[in-house]
Amino acid sequence: MGDETEGFIGRCIAGAFPGGGARLLGTEAIPFGSNELWRRRVEHGGAAMELVLRRYRHWITWHSSDDRLKAAREARAIEHVRGYGLRAPALYGHGPDWTLVAWVSGQRMTPGGARATVDAHAARSLAGVLAQLHRLPPPDGPFPRVTVAASLLAIRAWATALGDARLSAAIERLRPLAEEAPVFIHGDPNPSNVLLDGDFGVAGLIDWEDAAIADYRFDIVTAYWALLLRAPDVAGDFIAAYESASGRPVRDLPQWLAFATVRAWAVAGILRASGAALTLFSTDEEKAAAERRLDEAGF
Repeated sequence: MGDETEGFIGRCIAGAFPGGGARLLGTEAIPFGSNELWRRRVEHGGAAMELVLRRYRHWITWHSSDDRLKAAREARAIEHVRGYGLRAPALYGHGPDWTLVAWVSGQRMTPGGARATVDAHAARSLAGVLAQLHRLPPPDGPFPRVTVAASLLAIRAWATALGDARLSAAIERLRPLAEEAPVFIHGDPNPSNVLLDGDFGVAGLIDWEDAAIADYRFDIVTAYWALLLRAPDVAGDFIAAYESASGRPVRDLPQWLAFATVRAWAVAGILRASGAALTLFSTDEEKAAAERRLDEAGF
Protein backbone atom coordinates (compact mmCIF):
# COMPACT_ATOMS: atom_id res chain seq x y z
CA MET A 1 0.00 0.00 0.00
CA GLY A 2 1.46 3.37 -1.05
CA ASP A 3 2.06 6.39 1.13
CA GLU A 4 -0.78 8.32 -0.56
CA THR A 5 -3.27 5.56 0.20
CA GLU A 6 -2.04 5.21 3.78
CA GLY A 7 -2.37 8.95 4.22
CA PHE A 8 -5.89 8.95 2.78
CA ILE A 9 -6.98 6.12 5.08
CA GLY A 10 -5.47 7.85 8.09
CA ARG A 11 -7.28 11.10 7.28
CA CYS A 12 -10.61 9.29 6.93
CA ILE A 13 -10.19 7.53 10.28
CA ALA A 14 -9.24 10.84 11.92
CA GLY A 15 -12.31 12.47 10.35
CA ALA A 16 -14.58 9.72 11.64
CA PHE A 17 -13.17 9.91 15.18
CA PRO A 18 -12.44 13.63 15.61
CA GLY A 19 -11.79 13.28 19.33
CA GLY A 20 -8.76 11.13 18.56
CA GLY A 21 -7.84 7.92 20.25
CA ALA A 22 -8.54 5.61 17.30
CA ARG A 23 -5.80 3.03 16.82
CA LEU A 24 -5.51 1.05 13.60
CA LEU A 25 -5.10 -2.67 14.15
CA GLY A 26 -5.02 -3.87 10.56
CA THR A 27 -6.02 -3.25 6.95
CA GLU A 28 -7.25 -5.58 4.26
CA ALA A 29 -8.12 -4.54 0.71
CA ILE A 30 -11.49 -5.81 -0.56
CA PRO A 31 -11.20 -6.55 -4.30
CA PHE A 32 -14.84 -6.07 -5.24
CA GLY A 33 -16.77 -3.64 -7.41
CA SER A 34 -15.67 -0.46 -9.15
CA ASN A 35 -14.62 1.49 -6.04
CA GLU A 36 -11.69 1.13 -3.65
CA LEU A 37 -12.65 -0.79 -0.50
CA TRP A 38 -10.70 -1.60 2.65
CA ARG A 39 -11.65 -3.57 5.71
CA ARG A 40 -10.19 -1.80 8.74
CA ARG A 41 -9.80 -3.11 12.26
CA VAL A 42 -9.85 -0.17 14.65
CA GLU A 43 -9.67 0.18 18.42
CA HIS A 44 -11.44 3.16 19.93
CA GLY A 45 -12.46 3.80 23.50
CA GLY A 46 -11.19 0.37 24.52
CA ALA A 47 -13.43 -1.40 21.98
CA ALA A 48 -12.29 -3.12 18.79
CA MET A 49 -14.46 -2.68 15.71
CA GLU A 50 -14.51 -3.84 12.10
CA LEU A 51 -15.10 -1.08 9.54
CA VAL A 52 -15.29 -0.74 5.77
CA LEU A 53 -13.82 2.33 4.10
CA ARG A 54 -14.91 3.09 0.56
CA ARG A 55 -13.28 5.62 -1.78
CA TYR A 56 -15.21 6.39 -4.95
CA ARG A 57 -13.20 5.94 -8.15
CA HIS A 58 -15.75 7.62 -10.43
CA TRP A 59 -18.79 9.90 -10.27
CA ILE A 60 -21.16 7.89 -12.45
CA THR A 61 -24.54 6.82 -11.11
CA TRP A 62 -27.35 5.22 -13.08
CA HIS A 63 -28.98 8.64 -13.43
CA SER A 64 -25.98 10.96 -13.87
CA SER A 65 -22.54 11.13 -15.49
CA ASP A 66 -21.09 13.52 -12.90
CA ASP A 67 -22.66 12.90 -9.51
CA ARG A 68 -20.47 14.43 -6.81
CA LEU A 69 -23.01 13.82 -4.04
CA LYS A 70 -22.60 10.05 -3.84
CA ALA A 71 -20.88 9.98 -0.45
CA ALA A 72 -23.29 12.45 1.14
CA ARG A 73 -26.24 10.56 -0.34
CA GLU A 74 -25.04 7.21 0.96
CA ALA A 75 -24.46 8.62 4.44
CA ARG A 76 -27.91 10.26 4.60
CA ALA A 77 -29.64 7.16 3.20
CA ILE A 78 -28.03 4.91 5.82
CA GLU A 79 -29.03 7.25 8.64
CA HIS A 80 -32.60 7.38 7.33
CA VAL A 81 -33.25 3.69 6.84
CA ARG A 82 -31.55 2.65 10.10
CA GLY A 83 -33.85 5.06 11.89
CA TYR A 84 -36.73 2.87 10.73
CA GLY A 85 -35.06 -0.41 11.61
CA LEU A 86 -33.90 -1.49 8.15
CA ARG A 87 -30.68 -3.47 8.09
CA ALA A 88 -27.95 -1.24 6.74
CA PRO A 89 -24.38 -0.85 8.05
CA ALA A 90 -23.89 1.71 10.80
CA LEU A 91 -22.29 4.92 9.56
CA TYR A 92 -19.09 6.17 11.21
CA GLY A 93 -18.20 9.04 8.91
CA HIS A 94 -18.03 10.39 5.37
CA GLY A 95 -16.24 12.99 3.30
CA PRO A 96 -16.44 14.33 -0.25
CA ASP A 97 -15.29 11.04 -1.78
CA TRP A 98 -15.47 8.42 1.00
CA THR A 99 -17.72 6.69 3.49
CA LEU A 100 -16.80 4.68 6.58
CA VAL A 101 -19.34 2.10 7.78
CA ALA A 102 -19.47 -0.92 10.04
CA TRP A 103 -18.47 -4.28 8.63
CA VAL A 104 -21.56 -6.46 8.16
CA SER A 105 -20.94 -10.14 8.79
CA GLY A 106 -22.56 -12.35 6.19
CA GLN A 107 -22.18 -13.74 2.72
CA ARG A 108 -23.10 -11.94 -0.47
CA MET A 109 -26.33 -13.16 -1.99
CA THR A 110 -24.56 -13.76 -5.31
CA PRO A 111 -20.80 -13.67 -4.75
CA GLY A 112 -19.91 -13.82 -8.43
CA GLY A 113 -19.88 -15.92 -11.55
CA ALA A 114 -22.41 -16.27 -14.32
CA ARG A 115 -24.82 -18.22 -12.09
CA ALA A 116 -25.10 -18.75 -8.37
CA THR A 117 -27.03 -20.93 -5.97
CA VAL A 118 -29.47 -18.68 -4.12
CA ASP A 119 -31.89 -20.03 -1.56
CA ALA A 120 -35.49 -19.05 -2.37
CA HIS A 121 -35.80 -17.74 1.20
CA ALA A 122 -33.03 -15.24 0.44
CA ALA A 123 -34.92 -13.94 -2.59
CA ARG A 124 -38.11 -13.62 -0.54
CA SER A 125 -36.20 -11.90 2.27
CA LEU A 126 -34.81 -9.31 -0.15
CA ALA A 127 -38.31 -8.72 -1.51
CA GLY A 128 -39.60 -8.09 2.02
CA VAL A 129 -36.83 -5.59 2.77
CA LEU A 130 -37.53 -3.67 -0.45
CA ALA A 131 -41.26 -3.61 0.28
CA GLN A 132 -40.46 -2.18 3.71
CA LEU A 133 -38.09 0.39 2.20
CA HIS A 134 -40.66 1.55 -0.34
CA ARG A 135 -43.16 2.27 2.45
CA LEU A 136 -40.81 4.68 4.26
CA PRO A 137 -41.34 8.42 4.05
CA PRO A 138 -38.74 9.93 1.71
CA PRO A 139 -35.78 11.52 3.48
CA ASP A 140 -34.55 15.05 3.05
CA GLY A 141 -31.11 15.43 1.50
CA PRO A 142 -29.40 15.02 -1.88
CA PHE A 143 -31.82 12.53 -3.43
CA PRO A 144 -32.73 13.19 -7.07
CA ARG A 145 -36.23 12.70 -8.42
CA VAL A 146 -35.58 10.28 -11.28
CA THR A 147 -38.07 9.36 -14.01
CA VAL A 148 -37.90 6.89 -16.86
CA ALA A 149 -37.67 9.81 -19.28
CA ALA A 150 -34.68 11.26 -17.42
CA SER A 151 -32.98 7.87 -17.31
CA LEU A 152 -33.52 7.42 -21.05
CA LEU A 153 -31.87 10.78 -21.70
CA ALA A 154 -28.83 9.72 -19.66
CA ILE A 155 -28.34 6.33 -21.32
CA ARG A 156 -28.94 7.79 -24.78
CA ALA A 157 -26.15 10.30 -24.14
CA TRP A 158 -23.84 7.52 -22.92
CA ALA A 159 -24.49 5.41 -26.03
CA THR A 160 -23.67 8.41 -28.22
CA ALA A 161 -20.48 9.14 -26.26
CA LEU A 162 -19.45 5.49 -26.61
CA GLY A 163 -20.17 5.46 -30.31
CA ASP A 164 -22.14 2.24 -29.81
CA ALA A 165 -24.63 2.09 -32.68
CA ARG A 166 -26.12 -1.22 -31.51
CA LEU A 167 -26.79 0.13 -28.02
CA SER A 168 -28.24 3.35 -29.48
CA ALA A 169 -30.60 1.30 -31.65
CA ALA A 170 -31.74 -0.69 -28.61
CA ILE A 171 -32.38 2.50 -26.62
CA GLU A 172 -34.40 4.03 -29.46
CA ARG A 173 -36.75 1.05 -29.32
CA LEU A 174 -37.69 1.87 -25.72
CA ARG A 175 -40.78 3.95 -24.99
CA PRO A 176 -41.70 5.96 -21.89
CA LEU A 177 -43.35 3.75 -19.28
CA ALA A 178 -46.33 4.51 -17.07
CA GLU A 179 -44.99 5.38 -13.63
CA GLU A 180 -46.59 5.23 -10.21
CA ALA A 181 -46.17 7.62 -7.30
CA PRO A 182 -42.45 7.98 -6.47
CA VAL A 183 -41.01 6.39 -3.35
CA PHE A 184 -37.60 6.19 -1.72
CA ILE A 185 -35.54 3.54 -3.53
CA HIS A 186 -32.14 1.96 -2.96
CA GLY A 187 -31.19 2.42 -6.62
CA ASP A 188 -29.00 -0.67 -6.99
CA PRO A 189 -30.40 -3.61 -4.99
CA ASN A 190 -28.69 -6.19 -7.15
CA PRO A 191 -27.89 -9.34 -5.14
CA SER A 192 -24.18 -8.50 -4.84
CA ASN A 193 -25.27 -5.61 -2.59
CA VAL A 194 -27.21 -7.96 -0.31
CA LEU A 195 -25.50 -9.68 2.63
CA LEU A 196 -27.16 -12.75 4.12
CA ASP A 197 -27.11 -14.22 7.60
CA GLY A 198 -26.82 -17.93 8.38
CA ASP A 199 -30.56 -18.43 7.88
CA PHE A 200 -30.52 -16.74 4.43
CA GLY A 201 -32.24 -13.63 5.74
CA VAL A 202 -30.95 -10.17 4.83
CA ALA A 203 -28.20 -9.22 7.29
CA GLY A 204 -27.50 -5.95 5.52
CA LEU A 205 -28.31 -3.97 2.39
CA ILE A 206 -25.18 -2.06 1.38
CA ASP A 207 -24.01 0.52 -1.21
CA TRP A 208 -26.62 3.28 -1.00
CA GLU A 209 -24.95 5.90 -3.20
CA ASP A 210 -27.53 5.38 -5.99
CA ALA A 211 -30.55 6.04 -3.75
CA ALA A 212 -33.23 8.25 -5.27
CA ILE A 213 -36.90 9.18 -5.28
CA ALA A 214 -38.50 7.23 -8.11
CA ASP A 215 -40.96 4.56 -9.17
CA TYR A 216 -40.51 1.44 -7.02
CA ARG A 217 -39.98 -0.69 -10.14
CA PHE A 218 -36.52 0.81 -10.67
CA ASP A 219 -35.53 -1.25 -7.63
CA ILE A 220 -37.61 -4.31 -8.41
CA VAL A 221 -36.44 -4.84 -11.97
CA THR A 222 -32.81 -4.19 -11.02
CA ALA A 223 -32.95 -7.08 -8.56
CA TYR A 224 -35.12 -9.20 -10.87
CA TRP A 225 -32.79 -8.73 -13.85
CA ALA A 226 -29.76 -9.73 -11.77
CA LEU A 227 -31.56 -12.79 -10.39
CA LEU A 228 -32.59 -13.88 -13.88
CA LEU A 229 -28.93 -13.62 -14.87
CA ARG A 230 -27.39 -15.42 -11.90
CA ALA A 231 -30.13 -17.34 -10.08
CA PRO A 232 -33.11 -17.67 -12.45
CA ASP A 233 -34.77 -20.43 -10.41
CA VAL A 234 -35.71 -17.96 -7.66
CA ALA A 235 -36.48 -14.85 -9.73
CA GLY A 236 -40.20 -15.67 -9.78
CA ASP A 237 -40.18 -16.20 -6.01
CA PHE A 238 -38.75 -12.71 -5.62
CA ILE A 239 -41.53 -11.05 -7.63
CA ALA A 240 -44.29 -13.05 -5.91
CA ALA A 241 -42.86 -12.22 -2.48
CA TYR A 242 -42.64 -8.51 -3.27
CA GLU A 243 -46.23 -8.44 -4.48
CA SER A 244 -47.35 -10.20 -1.30
CA ALA A 245 -45.32 -8.00 1.05
CA SER A 246 -46.17 -4.71 -0.69
CA GLY A 247 -49.81 -5.53 -1.42
CA ARG A 248 -49.56 -4.42 -5.04
CA PRO A 249 -48.84 -6.15 -8.34
CA VAL A 250 -45.65 -5.38 -10.24
CA ARG A 251 -47.35 -4.07 -13.37
CA ASP A 252 -45.81 -4.02 -16.86
CA LEU A 253 -42.96 -6.28 -15.75
CA PRO A 254 -41.80 -7.32 -19.28
CA GLN A 255 -41.52 -3.67 -20.36
CA TRP A 256 -39.69 -2.61 -17.19
CA LEU A 257 -37.39 -5.62 -17.47
CA ALA A 258 -36.48 -4.71 -21.06
CA PHE A 259 -35.80 -1.14 -19.94
CA ALA A 260 -33.62 -2.34 -17.04
CA THR A 261 -31.66 -4.68 -19.31
CA VAL A 262 -30.86 -1.99 -21.87
CA ARG A 263 -30.02 0.46 -19.09
CA ALA A 264 -27.61 -2.10 -17.58
CA TRP A 265 -25.98 -2.43 -21.01
CA ALA A 266 -25.46 1.35 -21.16
CA VAL A 267 -24.22 1.65 -17.57
CA ALA A 268 -21.75 -1.20 -18.10
CA GLY A 269 -20.41 0.50 -21.21
CA ILE A 270 -19.88 3.91 -19.65
CA LEU A 271 -18.31 2.41 -16.52
CA ARG A 272 -15.94 0.34 -18.64
CA ALA A 273 -15.00 3.48 -20.56
CA SER A 274 -14.20 5.18 -17.24
CA GLY A 275 -11.72 2.43 -16.41
CA ALA A 276 -13.84 -0.04 -14.43
CA ALA A 277 -12.87 -3.68 -14.97
CA LEU A 278 -16.29 -4.95 -16.09
CA THR A 279 -17.07 -7.75 -18.50
CA LEU A 280 -20.85 -7.31 -18.38
CA PHE A 281 -22.36 -6.78 -21.85
CA SER A 282 -19.03 -7.38 -23.53
CA THR A 283 -20.31 -10.34 -25.57
CA ASP A 284 -22.65 -10.60 -28.51
CA GLU A 285 -24.73 -13.15 -26.59
CA GLU A 286 -25.50 -10.67 -23.80
CA LYS A 287 -26.45 -7.93 -26.26
CA ALA A 288 -28.66 -10.32 -28.23
CA ALA A 289 -30.40 -11.31 -25.00
CA ALA A 290 -31.18 -7.63 -24.34
CA GLU A 291 -32.62 -7.30 -27.83
CA ARG A 292 -34.78 -10.38 -27.25
CA ARG A 293 -36.14 -8.76 -24.10
CA LEU A 294 -37.19 -5.79 -26.23
CA ASP A 295 -38.97 -8.17 -28.60
CA GLU A 296 -40.73 -9.94 -25.73
CA ALA A 297 -41.88 -6.60 -24.30
CA GLY A 298 -43.36 -5.51 -27.61
CA PHE A 299 -40.91 -2.67 -28.17
